[in-house]
Amino acid sequence: MKSLKEIKAVIFKTDCKDFICEGLCCSEPIITKDENGLIDNYFIYACDSKGTKFSKPLAAFGVYSDAGKTAYKNVSLDFADKEYCANNPTNDEEALTAYDSYVGLYPQIRDLVYKDCDEFQKKLLAEYISALKAFSGPVLWEFYNKLSPMFFEWACQQS
Repeated sequence: MKSLKEIKAVIFKTDCKDFICEGLCCSEPIITKDENGLIDNYFIYACDSKGTKFSKPLAAFGVYSDAGKTAYKNVSLDFADKEYCANNPTNDEEALTAYDSYVGLYPQIRDLVYKDCDEFQKKLLAEYISALKAFSGPVLWEFYNKLSPMFFEWACQQS
């Protein structure tokens, strides 16, 4: 079972590393799949230091983390070219607690993703979704859902 840190490190073994630039933020990975396996999906965006103003996602990419290969790169994303604002920024302490939970749950979710879940797995999935939503805030949450609908549709079917 690979940790979140190990999964993210694979970006730098692919040409997707070129998207990682100073001054821009990289999302957390959202898992999808295709005929070649699991894809960890990311997007790049700009954000102010307070975490209240965001650019639209500037690029999206996917990595076959198990194979260490690029799945896709997309710089033509369908988002309005405007500033996205979070009216109620996330509480830093709550966000850190949620992120710590997310980090621990990610490898477990990766192992059960796109399977029919038993009751314990459904509980883990619900905790994972709750943690992701809590530290992401409303703007990033919207981006995650729009860019990786396959994952969220599966998660919804499991609840």
